Parts: sequence; C-alpha cells; structure tokens
Amino acid sequence: LLRGSGGASCDESGLTELWFPRNKPGPPSWQDARRHAQREPSELAYVCWTSGSSGAPKGAMLEHRGLPHVIGDQVRAFDLHNAARCLWLLRPAFDASLSDVFTCLLAGGELHLAPELDAAFTPAKLLASLRERAITHVDLPPSLLPRIPADQLPECLRCVIIGGEAPDLTSAAAWARKLSLINVYGPTECSICTSLLRWHRDYERPYIGEPLSAVEYRIGEEDAAAGELWIAGDQLARGYWQAPELDAQRFIEHAGKRWYRSGDRVEREGTRLYFTGRVDRQLKWRGQLIAPEEVEAELVKSGACSRAYVGVYEDRLVAVVSADVSAEAALRAHLNERLPRWMHPTDYRFQHDLPETTSGKLDLGSLFGQLAADQQHPPRDLLAIVGAQLGHVDPDKSYFAQGGDSLGVLEVLSQAESLGLNLQPEQLASDLPLATLQTNTALQTNAALQTNAALQTSTALQTDAAATVLNEDARSCLERIAQVIPRGNSGTRPWTLVTGATGFLGARCLLSLLEQNPNRRFVVLVRARNAEHARERVQAACDAHLPGAFARLAGERLRCLVGDVSRPELGLAQAEYEQLRTQTREVIHGAARVNLVLPYSVMRPANVVGTAEVLRFCRLAGVARLHYASTLSVFSATNRCPTECFEDDGLDLSAQVSGGYAQSKWAAERLLELGADQQGISCYRFGLITGDSRSAYAPSDDWLTRVSRSFASLGCAPQADLAFDLTPVD
Repeated sequence: LLRGSGGASCDESGLTELWFPRNKPGPPSWQDARRHAQREPSELAYVCWTSGSSGAPKGAMLEHRGLPHVIGDQVRAFDLHNAARCLWLLRPAFDASLSDVFTCLLAGGELHLAPELDAAFTPAKLLASLRERAITHVDLPPSLLPRIPADQLPECLRCVIIGGEAPDLTSAAAWARKLSLINVYGPTECSICTSLLRWHRDYERPYIGEPLSAVEYRIGEEDAAAGELWIAGDQLARGYWQAPELDAQRFIEHAGKRWYRSGDRVEREGTRLYFTGRVDRQLKWRGQLIAPEEVEAELVKSGACSRAYVGVYEDRLVAVVSADVSAEAALRAHLNERLPRWMHPTDYRFQHDLPETTSGKLDLGSLFGQLAADQQHPPRDLLAIVGAQLGHVDPDKSYFAQGGDSLGVLEVLSQAESLGLNLQPEQLASDLPLATLQTNTALQTNAALQTNAALQTSTALQTDAAATVLNEDARSCLERIAQVIPRGNSGTRPWTLVTGATGFLGARCLLSLLEQNPNRRFVVLVRARNAEHARERVQAACDAHLPGAFARLAGERLRCLVGDVSRPELGLAQAEYEQLRTQTREVIHGAARVNLVLPYSVMRPANVVGTAEVLRFCRLAGVARLHYASTLSVFSATNRCPTECFEDDGLDLSAQVSGGYAQSKWAAERLLELGADQQGISCYRFGLITGDSRSAYAPSDDWLTRVSRSFASLGCAPQADLAFDLTPVD
C-alpha cells in the first residue's frame, strides 16, 4: 500500500498497488458518499410492507434522501463509536433492522449476530448472549423490559433502544437508572424513526421525543393541542406501492408542504408530544399492527357469538365474547379461514352478556374488572402455562397443533424458566404432546441440572467474560492433570509430537522443523478419516506454502496419527497413546480453533480442553519441553489494552477478556501458567500473522484479507492514519 493522491499501477511482478487518497482531511461528505454509492437522493432505496387498519399489507416506498439523516441522528443519540459492540436481533424484514445494522457499521462498531436466539429465546439466554459477547448496544422490543429485572443487566451494556409501542413505565424507569434507554418513535412510512428521547426514570407518560433534524411535526390541520400527528420532511416515503387512493388519504399537501397522516393520537403539553392511542384504535401486539374492530367483526360473522371485544390484557390478545365456552372451536376455525395467524386472539373469555354503560356502549371498566376476577392463580406447570396463554389446552396435542405460534414461544419459555423447568425451544416446536413435555420438564428442573459440573462451567462462563471466571475454568481443567505424577525423561527418545500442522502457521512451522532438523523424527496428530487421509491433509497444507517441500523433506521420518486434542488421551487408541508416551521427548502444540465470531463455549473444547489434554500427556510422558502457540490477544483483548504490557506480566493482572477466541486462548495460557511448576513450557504469543513476504501466500479468509477485499470492493478506505504490526508467516 503506497501513499499517493489516488490511483493504481501494476509493476513487472503483476502485483497491484492501491493508492489511497490522503490529501483530504475530515469526515466524508454526503457528496463523497453519493459518488461512491452512485445513487441519487430521489432514487428508491427499499419497499417495506406493513399492515394497515384493514389488516391488508401495503408497501411503503422509501427513498435514499431520508436515510443519511435518520442514521446520522441515531448514531449521535445512541453514542455509537468504533468500540461499540451491537447485537442484531430484529428480523431483516422489519425496517428498524436498517437502523440496527447501519448505525453500528457506519459508526465503525462491531455488529454481532446471535443464531442461537433466532428460533426463540428466553430472557436468560438473551442476557447470556449479551454478557458473552460484551455487547454495549442492543435494540429490544419494549415487551421484554418487564421480563428482565434491571439488576440482572450486564455491566457491559451501555445503551438499549426500544420502540414500536409504549413501554411499561415502571420497568423503563428501572432500566433507565442502569443505562441509556432510548425510546424511538416513527412510522414505517417515514424512514424508520422520526423522533427519539433518552428515557428519564421520572417519566409518567409515553413521550414520543424530539423530532430528528429532517423532521417536522404538527397536530392536525390546525396544529391543535390534541389530535392526529402529521409528519413532514425529507424522510417521508414516496408513497405506497401501486395504491394511489391510499396515497391520497395518507400523504397530503398543506401550507406548502407534504405531510404524512400518521393515524396516531397525540397531546401537546408544553413542547412535548404524548402518545395517547390510535385514531382508528389500532394496537401493536408482538410487533404487528392489529385493528381490533376487524377481529371483532369476524368473530361475530362466524355466528358463534353475538358480540365481541378484542384487546390486550396481561400481555395476551384477549377476545371476550358473548357465547358459551363450547363456541370456542367454531370461533377459532372461522378465524383460521379469514385472518392471518398473528391476528388471532390467544385467549378467549366467555360471558353470557358483555357489560354495558347506561348509554348502551361496552363498559370497559367492568369488562376488565371481570377479567381480573376470572384470572387464575399463576400457572405452576407447563400445561397451566400453555392454557393461560391459549385459553385452552389439550395435553395430547403439541403446542403448535393447538394454536400456538413462534411468537408465543417466548412467553411460554420465559414462564417455564421462572418455574425452574428445563424446557428448550426445539422441544416446544416439536410434535411431542404437551403431556410428554410436562413429564420431561418436571423430572429435569434447573436445580437438578445445575448439579452437573459441565453445565455449571458453561453457565458461569456466560458472565461478563470476567478473568476470574476464566481462571476458575482453567483450574477446573487442571483437576484431572493434578492426579498425574510427572515422569523423568532420559532425553534419548526419538519423536517430537506436533499438533496443528494443517493450519496456516502450523504447516509452515513443520516445514521449518523438517528442514532445520534432518536427523529428528516427527509425529503429527491430525483429525482425519485414517492415516492416509491425515498425511494427505498435512501435505496439502505444506505444499500450499512451498510446493514439493513436504515430499522432499518428510520421507519416512514423519508419521501421521489420527487423533483429536480435545478428546481424552488425544483421541488415540490405548496402544497408540502408550507408544507415543514412551517415545516422545518434546511437544509443539499449535492446534487451535481460530474464529473471531464464535463464543467461548464453542471455542473451549479445542482451545482450552485440548491444551489441558496436551499438558496431561506431557506430564505422563515426562517430555522435556512443551512449546505452545498463543496470541497477543491475551493482552490486547483485555481491559489492560491499550496500556503497556510486558512479556513477564501474569495473565491474572487482567480483569476482563473480550471475544470467544481471546477468552479461550487466555484460559489455555493461564492453565499452562498454573501447571508450569511441574513442566517445562515455552509460550509464543503471535501477533497478526500475514502472508509469506516472498510468495504472498496467505489464507483467503483471514481477517486482513477480508478487510483488504472490502476496501477494494468499496473503492475507498479509511482516511485516518492507521498502523498495525504484521508478522509474515516466513
């Protein structure tokens, strides 16, 4: 990479030199971004489909012009920067996902995915993911706030974004005392978000916040003290996809400006606008906009009831109908044919007559009072939980077979967990009858499972990546080794054991060892189908560095064993293990799983348990020295960075380690520190290992290659003066 004014050239070797511009200080302008993106502000950016008062989907067409405003304003409001670690939970089809993705990436932060939470998740699993990944920012549905006590929030979490519906005020206040709680408001038709606020613990009403920089609010035609909220500005949609009549209703011209009629009722109090409901009584439930009147009309159309009321009560979509309980099957069958699943009530209440006021209108006060009186005691088992949610339960059917859906799984799992039931998402989604699940979960409570030492370790390590917890895990791995009596070494044994020889670094090290030690014999441990396949893997890895070198150097003095460092006795048969133990004089341990995304729980078997097994072998064999390939991440990924760290510093000086890979290598090296009193150990902490300085051979998917490829694809690079150390593999 050369300094210059911009351009590219190609020398005789065929290597392309990229010249990054350095003569234009300051952040990129909108004009710069537009030149790179080759998009005009008036061009269509995306179409997002949302349901209206009729339940029929409509596509809002959003242009590019509004996106820089909303994303830029949110980056500042969320206090995002290049040290932020953001967890992306929302569905990609939800327009708020655009905010979650682009605010993080355009601020230079890390965007984390949580595949283990995709199908369904409990509050405990969410908290574990936040801790394990050291997440600083996350966008959550407001309905989760009451289910997670504020005192359980991890210390790493700095900012939580909520929106879509009014939060529970008590829970929001508690969360706001712990972190920055940002409430965002905005219709899909206005580019994701039009106003936001940092929640204050003293708020008593759902205030919608201050308009963003490109947004203007007014209340109706007269800009009155109360009424429908109108929105203007660059963030407005072009209109609805192929719906000119709807465009004319919702997008209007007034006082020389184009306005969007939101359908939300607001009240002005001073300079603040407070949300008071929907003009047409729409409500948000489980992320979907529902018109209760439409559901009520369909229930009456079924002929199974004469009157119905639909609303949200105790976090359930409840239908109160004037009918006998025997009508439930007919009501559900009718809705199955007429309405999408997400509009179906989860709970039915049956009354002979619905309460009325003196004017003949539905008396909601009496109605909800009756619902409270009918409320059963809190459920104590799985059948009671499902029955409370669905309004009915059949023990001989599965959850989904009797009307459950993926959105309701969260509530069931959350309540089951609070009762100590070990219910997994895949179990609830299976075809197993609830009666079977009831029996299984009753026998396997969390209290019983927590007596399992392996689970205790796994659960403990889902805390804030605290070094003390990693240290305890390292100590637990040493327990098995503690029973091993170290043996002496005559120094005349012929073999050197090498692990990790199929990796980028390991293969190059093996070639160097073979070339520099022509009289030594090597045994390479490889995960493979058989010995022949193992040798093929090692040769392929070596030939990628220096073609033909393996065949020239290895010969008969290199033997490949099929094994796995993470398994007891290295995954070898007893006879093989015993022969290796008696013939090995030193070990070079380079086997490791390298991944900058996966959590500690996934990296632990190969990197921590594997190192423990190698150390155990060294003690049993009485080898002279163990050479271990570590990483600078044991310092650079800790709370000590960017302070000075010295070679002889103990790892126990760190208080926190971030990232599953760094955590696993820290724990493995700490394990060796604790066991070094009875074993000669040399530890090598490598930095950013890069391609061969002569041949340029490097892995196609390592970090630096991916970053460089991204720069080339974008046609641009950071303007900051960036510097980092390279360690060429040769």
